Amino acid sequence: MLSNKLVSELQQLTLAQLRTIAIKCGILNNGKKLELAQRILQEISKTRLINNDFTPHRILSIDVGIRNLAFSSIIAPSVIIEDFNLIHHKPFVVDGWDKLSIESNKIDDKIVKKPYNPTNFSFLAYQLAKSLLNKFKPQTILIERQRYRTQSKSVVQEWIIKINIFENMLHSIFRCFKEEMIWNNPEADILSIDPAKISSFWLKKNILMKNFPIEHNLSILINSKSKEPNYLTKTSALRSKKEKIEIVKSWLKADSIFDFKNTQITAKDFISRKKDNDKLKIDDLADSLLQGISWIIWEQNKWILKQKLQHNKSLYDFF
Repeated sequence: MLSNKLVSELQQLTLAQLRTIAIKCGILNNGKKLELAQRILQEISKTRLINNDFTPHRILSIDVGIRNLAFSSIIAPSVIIEDFNLIHHKPFVVDGWDKLSIESNKIDDKIVKKPYNPTNFSFLAYQLAKSLLNKFKPQTILIERQRYRTQSKSVVQEWIIKINIFENMLHSIFRCFKEEMIWNNPEADILSIDPAKISSFWLKKNILMKNFPIEHNLSILINSKSKEPNYLTKTSALRSKKEKIEIVKSWLKADSIFDFKNTQITAKDFISRKKDNDKLKIDDLADSLLQGISWIIWEQNKWILKQKLQHNKSLYDFF
């Protein structure tokens, strides 16, 4: 347990500094100083990724959709790699990356849509969850939290309701698998990821893309000469599909981060936007991969923050 003394230490920081720490760790950053300090300490007390036995961590990241559900399976190192120049392999193995339609099947080269009702979709959710769990055997499952409205409109569209229901079905089924020991992994965890946290994490006004534990490979958008963040200028930077795609594309073009192992979608497919002569819709694929990588960085930063606080070290790197 982290003591009240550490709460007091965090309270010595400004509210802006606490919020920056929270954003770098994927923690909700609102509230007053005491509330935020307590929340940060509570969150870093349960770091999931880093362990002492050097066992890689398997992550399944899902961007829920009915017509376009995307997922990525990432195997991440469970240690902090301080200098990527000292290793001779790509740090993240991607052994699954694909997009599929829940509502339709291809039969005799014709798209056949399934009628939407709880009976059909609960079974589809079960089939999908079981298939992903058996194939990729993740320790952590990340499911993007879906919105309830479009652009703050008072009317909730039917397709949003369908996606919300399917999202909750997936959570329920994965939870049942865990509780019934079908998903028999002591580290099994299902997390709902707010996409706003991912957006905040990469925005200029909230975060500096330097001093990350994996800076060497992931800070592709930093100018190599000045080492200053080279951000896109739009206020809503990562909220647009185009900018998310560009960040993921920059990682793939660097060809030093991801080792693709027999994935359905490859880096070449993503960059060219084509697969089997069909134009590939890649924004959902980008979301699933970006979500997984963001979570990895958050967990590494939580572990680093915890070590600094426990050993009374400076938190300068976080600002």
